Amino acid sequence: MAEPSHTARVQTLLMFFYINIQMYITDIKDIKKLLLQTNKKVIAAFLYPIFTMGSGTGFLLLFILLLRFIPKKQVISLFIVGLLLTPAIIYVISTNDTAKRTADFVVAIADFDEKQLIKKDLSAAIRIVPTLHGAKKVTIFTKDGLFGKGVDADAGLTPLPSVDCGAGSFSIWYNFGIFSAIIFWSFTLFICFLRNDMVMSCFFWLFLCFFYGGLNIQIIWFTLALFLSYKYVTIKDYARNLG
Repeated sequence: MAEPSHTARVQTLLMFFYINIQMYITDIKDIKKLLLQTNKKVIAAFLYPIFTMGSGTGFLLLFILLLRFIPKKQVISLFIVGLLLTPAIIYVISTNDTAKRTADFVVAIADFDEKQLIKKDLSAAIRIVPTLHGAKKVTIFTKDGLFGKGVDADAGLTPLPSVDCGAGSFSIWYNFGIFSAIIFWSFTLFICFLRNDMVMSCFFWLFLCFFYGGLNIQIIWFTLALFLSYKYVTIKDYARNLG
């Protein structure tokens, strides 16, 4: 991919489908038993770049992917263990530049502080700040809000150091109007939605389709192709998975 954060997204999505396909083939629902039978080289091939590419997105996606496979009965016990390990976790974050940058950026997002977002991590800010600007600029009950301002009208809407960005996640709305945006968002969500895995499928839709904002973006269509392929492979449950 063009940059580490893109690679992290694609690899996490591939690993998610790999594990799900293994579950489908073996009919093993217990993640512990499944990992014992899973090719360890595949797991190593996924984890190595996640930990070495220097992308905060990789750590965030890895954490969310791990949450997907935590049994509900063990959530409380794991939460207690997490509290006990908090000092060690804080130490690891403070000594790892990528992990520390990710933690600082999450705090800045919570504060909605654009200047801090740019200061902490410009690469990540390029993805977040345009969406904040886009959300402020779009309207509903106006001509531009309904039908948009035109192709590439959001170009340069969000000037940032070293690059000018558009309206982020609201690019389609800003350029083509709310009706076009709703149609495209509904279309992509319909493809990504898995009834048996609603949380993770919606998460991937948000991170790989909605947040990218535009139409002609390879990651969006790559994501849609993978979801459709997965549904085709699990053809017995196709109607149910479609939602």
